[in-house]
Amino acid sequence: MEVAIKTHVGHMREVNEDCAGVFEHEQGVMLAAVADGMGGHRAGDVASKMALDKLQDLFHAVDHGQDAQAWEQWLRESIETANTYIFNYAQQHPTHLGMGTTLVTALFLKNCYLIAHVGDSRAYRYVHACLEMLTEDHSLVNELVRSGQLAPEEAEHHPQRNVITRALGTERNVRVDLQRFQYVGNEQILLCSDGLSGMVAEQQIKEILENPHSVDEKASLLLQAALDAGGEDNITLILVSHQDEAGSVK
Repeated sequence: MEVAIKTHVGHMREVNEDCAGVFEHEQGVMLAAVADGMGGHRAGDVASKMALDKLQDLFHAVDHGQDAQAWEQWLRESIETANTYIFNYAQQHPTHLGMGTTLVTALFLKNCYLIAHVGDSRAYRYVHACLEMLTEDHSLVNELVRSGQLAPEEAEHHPQRNVITRALGTERNVRVDLQRFQYVGNEQILLCSDGLSGMVAEQQIKEILENPHSVDEKASLLLQAALDAGGEDNITLILVSHQDEAGSVK
């Protein structure tokens, strides 16, 4: 696998509240995660870093080999633990009350990978010349779209498009969406905050991922596209390229 991580404060913010990390286990397991501290809340940058730090600690403290079912349970429980960790910290520190963060993770095993998320940070898969969004935003506008109260094209410019309905640290308990995917060929997995997905159209993301550049160059192009589109939020992404046994990359 090849991996690239990019983050940028953007053009409009003074503080980068995003946090990202890629952690490798000695058993050949890799965990990638992007967290977006909640804008408008106190200490969003603290919440996102706490989420990543807690996941990293828990990741290196466990060994499930290549048992996908055991890793699924671990991933869900670890995100719930991170939620409790952030929530309790905020309760004990009044200046941090209300802080929270989104989280999207990908855990890569030899034969499959797991995607888990809370909030509106996203995971995409590019494979066989198609771009597919693997996560569903936990957001107000997405709920309105699902219920038929809002057309998808209206959601893109809705004044409340940044209102999320689930986050880590804002409530005592949290629901985690988790899915398992099989590798289907040479594929690229993109994790990103809404500073990218909210500024760059999926067609443009697809065009960047399908070009023959290196993984790092593609990640840089995605970041630059978000900045060129206005850079209205912090921008963070992790791009992972999975090669087949022949070693070729799409």
